[in-house]
Amino acid sequence: MTVDGGFCAGDIIALGGKGFLSDAIEWLSGSKLSHVAMVLDERLSVDGKAQTCLNIVESTILNGQNGVQINPLAARLAMCGAGERVWVLRLSGAVHGFLDWDRLWAFAMARVNRDRYNVLELGAYVARMIPIVQDLPLWYKPNSHEEVCSELVAELLAAGGLPGLRPYETSPQGIAELKIYAGCTQLIGKPAVIREFNSL
Repeated sequence: MTVDGGFCAGDIIALGGKGFLSDAIEWLSGSKLSHVAMVLDERLSVDGKAQTCLNIVESTILNGQNGVQINPLAARLAMCGAGERVWVLRLSGAVHGFLDWDRLWAFAMARVNRDRYNVLELGAYVARMIPIVQDLPLWYKPNSHEEVCSELVAELLAAGGLPGLRPYETSPQGIAELKIYAGCTQLIGKPAVIREFNSL
């Protein structure tokens, strides 16, 4: 379903941020991406009210909120500073037709304002990109009520029926590499190409 500005519900918003953690994720992964979110279906109610703007669902720590939350896309884009980049990754028509959207959105809404952003897991994820750590046994086990941003997006796609995903091991770059998109449009920042976009 096309929503505000030509976006479609389920499209992925990918960000390349600034700051220590974003820079670490991007440097260690060799990627321009440090965060991902999903465009929310405009027909869903938020806190019992109809939506009045284009929203995204994401797992983040923002404005005193920690965890899975719904935020206006325009406000998130307005927060981007110098040097930051934002892309919209548009799902293909075939993927839109394949996914079970009722299950996907039910999964998402059950986690909004309940699940927390998993800071410890993010630390584990970043640590395991360091070559000396990669060969060590997995020392952190996932928590079913805490997700980092890319884990949430992968879980949403998996809830909709997309096969072969390993949410806990999926990075923002891994979301961009999934072969599920019709195209990619950069919204903000110095023009750049996402490495291996839509390739796997």
